[in-house]
Amino acid sequence: MASIPNAIITRWGDEIIIKNAVDEYRVDNIGRAIAVASGRNATITMAPLSGAPLERGVIPGYLPEAMLYGRTVREAREAGDDPITALIDVAGGYKLFRGIVTKSDERGERGFNWVEAKFRGVGDYHGRSY
Repeated sequence: MASIPNAIITRWGDEIIIKNAVDEYRVDNIGRAIAVASGRNATITMAPLSGAPLERGVIPGYLPEAMLYGRTVREAREAGDDPITALIDVAGGYKLFRGIVTKSDERGERGFNWVEAKFRGVGDYHGRSY
């Protein structure tokens, strides 16, 4: 089974190790139950890998790119600059929207959180909604 052993850590520092389980669905159900019991907040490892499968499954260049994006945001914050602008610049991207949340409906189901949100545009996006 790909997700065994499995480690779960809650926000209070509880550490749970699942060494054996009937199947992947059981591992997922146990993890979700712990997350729900922990205020819907837990960190769960689901697929520990050795180096060989990791090399076959990782998109080339993805990890250095992810590290670049993280470093860009951190350095912009440390310099007092806008991290969104810095990230857009380094990624060659663009901003889709900027706004204020006007409505947010959240529901939980079996350990999943679903949120539907509506935004009112600000600045260059005034008069628009998302």
